Amino acid sequence: MAFKVFPTNKALVAAWASQTYPQGRNSGGSLHFDGPTLFSYREPIARFLPTGEVQLTTQKFSVTTSQHCGLVRQECRSNVFTVLGTKEWNQ
Repeated sequence: MAFKVFPTNKALVAAWASQTYPQGRNSGGSLHFDGPTLFSYREPIARFLPTGEVQLTTQKFSVTTSQHCGLVRQECRSNVFTVLGTKEWNQ
């Protein structure tokens, strides 16, 4: 299935948060999601748990990735909790 391309990062994060599309990306490819997991570049930064809660990394990356994390915090205000690492998310 092809990724849906969103015009802005805010629109992409909103679509990911609503879980209405299985996959999506921004036009530059720096932010994308595949199912419940949101990626900044190739790093997973947030994911939905089966409970509906959102895990958001506290790892520090680039300024752009920090902005991506900020969009998640804005969109998912009450459901977000943070975790230190994301390496185990791919296992």
